[in-house]
Amino acid sequence: MVALFGLLLVGGLAKRLALRKLPLMPAVPVGIALVVPAGCLLVQILLTAIGVVVPEHFWREYVATPRVSVPLAAVFGLGAFLHASLRDRLQATEQALREKELAEERVKKLAAEARLHSPNCQSKTATQPLRSLSCSGRITGSEVGGVDTRAMDGRPLYCVDKPGVIV
Repeated sequence: MVALFGLLLVGGLAKRLALRKLPLMPAVPVGIALVVPAGCLLVQILLTAIGVVVPEHFWREYVATPRVSVPLAAVFGLGAFLHASLRDRLQATEQALREKELAEERVKKLAAEARLHSPNCQSKTATQPLRSLSCSGRITGSEVGGVDTRAMDGRPLYCVDKPGVIV
């Protein structure tokens, strides 16, 4: 019951903070410190109402409950928060890597197509067939989704039509 209360209250707060681009880390300990004692109080009231807790011992038992539950909630809550944060960072990194790989594949395909369609384009050496292009059929960064073709492996593109010109 305390966990449900916490999910509803802190979950809504987390969504609001995320929309405003505010950090969530300060909200986690504050949420735990406020939600756990309030949830324990609600549970204690419910247990008293159904007759499990004797009303004379209500406050003594209530004070003992958060002493145990707050540290446990802090450990598990912070652990869950850390796990979720690391998982989100990993997913973002994987997505960026996939996008980079797709961009590199597009660059390679466009370079190969340009080499096939341009009669003047020949490779500078047999080991670097994709690194030289005809100046008339040059691939630009805008044609490959904003990716600089020189960033593939660090070597510059050479123009076969005009010796000594680096593209």
